[in-house]
Amino acid sequence: MSDEVKKNTLGTKVSSFIEKRKFIIILILCVILFYVVGYIVGSAIGSSSKNKSLSKIEEITYNLTNESMNLSDEEIETRRNEALSALEPFVKKSGISGARANMLCAEIVYQQKKYDDAANYWKNVASKSKKSYLAPIAYYNLGVCYEQLGNTQ
Repeated sequence: MSDEVKKNTLGTKVSSFIEKRKFIIILILCVILFYVVGYIVGSAIGSSSKNKSLSKIEEITYNLTNESMNLSDEEIETRRNEALSALEPFVKKSGISGARANMLCAEIVYQQKKYDDAANYWKNVASKSKKSYLAPIAYYNLGVCYEQLGNTQ
């Protein structure tokens, strides 16, 4: 008999607690739902933006190298300059798209023998990708640029 009284008492207490605070409980659940939906939407938008940026950078890379074997030096230089100007909006971005754009710019200006500019681009790659495999590659290429500039210290 005492177990039934305890169950009734516990059930009654829980029911009473929920009944008294149902507005607050519903409000808390709505806020949690709002944050979950916001996080999902934000993640989807961020992922989509990153994929679009990477796709555009790959398109620029393709346009730079497509059928370049038969081009004259002037035509190659024109393609390089077009690629640099097309990459300008992506260079300022953070994350992988910014790192990839800076890598491509660094490779282009290195081929143009602008080692100081290439070093700056490689520094940007290293700062934008500190925890990825790109950082050691960037530091190595930064060292190569400094060596070309005669700065071996």
